[in-house]
Amino acid sequence: LVSLREMQGLARLLNEAPEHDPSRFGPAKSAQRALVPGVAPSVAQSAQMYLVNIAQSVAQHCGGRLRQLAAEHGEASPVAALLRWRPQEWETLLVDTSRTLGLSRAVVQDALLAQLGHLLH
Repeated sequence: LVSLREMQGLARLLNEAPEHDPSRFGPAKSAQRALVPGVAPSVAQSAQMYLVNIAQSVAQHCGGRLRQLAAEHGEASPVAALLRWRPQEWETLLVDTSRTLGLSRAVVQDALLAQLGHLLH
């Protein structure tokens, strides 16, 4: 008989093994691995999709105002304005998202800022 703990350990080991990681093949070779190292590719992909959806929502609802603020302050990127505009709401979004995904705040912020950079340019 195999214990639940042994099965979970084996599943974790297999999910982390590079030879079982389909993200290393094809055009998006390292996108998921860079976002969440050490987790199953499907989990990393789900986290990345979640962050993309949040970034799209922020861009849709705040993009115009952020572009305006960036222009007023002579900034090249509206993303820089995001860090000044409504900092409390931004911090709440980062903390809630990092808790939901089980990721560090820094990883969540970097991922969201990168996505917003693509969406707002």
